[in-house]
Amino acid sequence: MYPNPAHNKISTFRNQNSSDATYMIMDITGRVLIEETVGAYSEKNIEFTEAGTYLVKIMSVSGLSEIKKVVVY
Repeated sequence: MYPNPAHNKISTFRNQNSSDATYMIMDITGRVLIEETVGAYSEKNIEFTEAGTYLVKIMSVSGLSEIKKVVVY
């Protein structure tokens, strides 16, 4: 995931055979702000967020998940 810290967008690239995954951006309390299905590469507009720390969760169709922290300034 890059850039981090971010200002107006974040990009992710998954190096996996599965092309579909559930992508979520959550605030630090766990409230989901964005949830959608994405492919191996995704670019999200985050201009609507306030400055702070957010969590990005990517879960593959096989159930494997990864959570990363992103700082928005």
